[in-house]
Amino acid sequence: MAPQPHVTTQPHAQASESLPPITATPVHAEIKTAPEKVAPARQEPPPSSKPNSEGSAPQSRTNPAPLSPARKQENMMSRVDEIHQVLHKLSTQSLGVEGSALISEDGLMIASALGENMEESRVAGITATLLSLGGRASAEFKRGSVQEVIVRGDHGYAVLIGAGRGTLLLALTDETSKLGLVFFDMREAVAKLQNVL
Repeated sequence: MAPQPHVTTQPHAQASESLPPITATPVHAEIKTAPEKVAPARQEPPPSSKPNSEGSAPQSRTNPAPLSPARKQENMMSRVDEIHQVLHKLSTQSLGVEGSALISEDGLMIASALGENMEESRVAGITATLLSLGGRASAEFKRGSVQEVIVRGDHGYAVLIGAGRGTLLLALTDETSKLGLVFFDMREAVAKLQNVL
């Protein structure tokens, strides 16, 4: 009878020892394999793509900020082209106007349709000086703010009017030009320039 208890306890011990590792390993294997397959392949990319798409949407909106300078340059180029068209039209279609320029009040050339023999930087500097002297004279003579500056020479006129937003429109005419018509055309040009600026 002593051998029988040994036989019954050994199988229970062997079965109990072999069962827990078998049942434990499949459970651990299933837990490890299911998250690894689902998490990296399916679950991790969508959450990371969702925050990235949400994060990249503002970032992509900020990333086009590097692209927006290029767009700004394109817009600036189109604005400069439009300004050139207005000045070219004033210089070619207005009777007696030989050249025109858009200049900042600081004396910097923005755009011009001048003759080849004229240096843009000098024209811009002289125009700003004329405006400054005209403003001083107008204030000294108690005539209010300057509306326009006209310089008459032997070969024509230099007419300067404000174009808005700190810019000046200069028109150079010949001696046969009609100033009334020149002012009319210049004001039309200023209205178009203000839409561009």
